Amino acid sequence: MCVMEAMRLLRCAAVVLLAAGAWIVLGGSSVSAQTTGTDAIKMFDQDGDGSIDLKEAKAAAAAEFDKMDKDHEGTVDNEELGGRVTLLDQQLQEGRFRFWKIKGTLTKDQYLELVETQFKTADPDNNGTLDAKELESKSGQELLKLLQ
Repeated sequence: MCVMEAMRLLRCAAVVLLAAGAWIVLGGSSVSAQTTGTDAIKMFDQDGDGSIDLKEAKAAAAAEFDKMDKDHEGTVDNEELGGRVTLLDQQLQEGRFRFWKIKGTLTKDQYLELVETQFKTADPDNNGTLDAKELESKSGQELLKLLQ
């Protein structure tokens, strides 16, 4: 077997292991089975208006980033991100977040940029807030993965 083919096989194995790890971290199910939109509002609605705005989402995401950054170097990698990697892969396919592909890590600012992008996707009426119904949508559940 040539060295190039061995390297290709190793890369494929790494991708499979990452996908399996993400599946295990998420318990083989979606976050929606774990967190309802109402529960999310109770957790993240700081001003008590019954919805989550971008400022509240970013505050929760910043706190989550700090918890994930166990080595306190200011970035998170695949291992620290856990099941959130699939969201990044989806964003890459859409031409976003190329820095992830280059470095394989995210700074807090980049993580918050990802949160903002996902927030906007979860806000189809563009009113700047997410209610329980929007948080229970597929894109709302993807956002919740970044907040908890």
